[in-house]
Amino acid sequence: MSSFTQMASNALQQLGAAPISDIAENTGRAKRVNAIYQDVRDAVIRDARWNFALERVQLAALADAPAFTWSKQHQLPENPYCLRVVQVYSGDDRIDHVVEGRRVLSDYSTINLLYLKRVTDPAQFDALFTEAYEARLAAELAISITGSRGISQDFWKTYDIKITNARLVDSQEGTPAAIQANTLVDVRRRTFVVDDQNITVP
Repeated sequence: MSSFTQMASNALQQLGAAPISDIAENTGRAKRVNAIYQDVRDAVIRDARWNFALERVQLAALADAPAFTWSKQHQLPENPYCLRVVQVYSGDDRIDHVVEGRRVLSDYSTINLLYLKRVTDPAQFDALFTEAYEARLAAELAISITGSRGISQDFWKTYDIKITNARLVDSQEGTPAAIQANTLVDVRRRTFVVDDQNITVP
């Protein structure tokens, strides 16, 4: 099991910097990490449909209606905190909706929401997330640590590869019916459409 300190140290070492013993220690490296590590964590969770971060909840409409177009609105969850809406249902059927600020607008009094939640306990992260997190942290820190935009760009490319792999692995998990409903495959081009995102495998 990795801690945020261990993951940050791994990212720093990939940049050729010394590791840290605590994310809150009084060193320049730790201060740089401490300033961004939570925002980076949330950004990585938003970037893929991580199974460990999925949450389901039923939401009742708020008393006040939107000014126009939609007849109902629903407050996004705060606990666990919603980082990204994945799907919105009435019963088991997907419905039209929009997300504006911290609210979901629809024409239904009650909705079922599938969303990605904020996860702060590293013990819940899977291995693919840890790898992606360390790559993105290295990309974000690279310029301040190494002074090199090229190194930063290299780690952004690494991050993109790891996120793409995570999306593909996620698309293969679950029951065959669920996979068929959410994944389209072009066998000749080896292109997968997962949650409306194109993923091409070499």
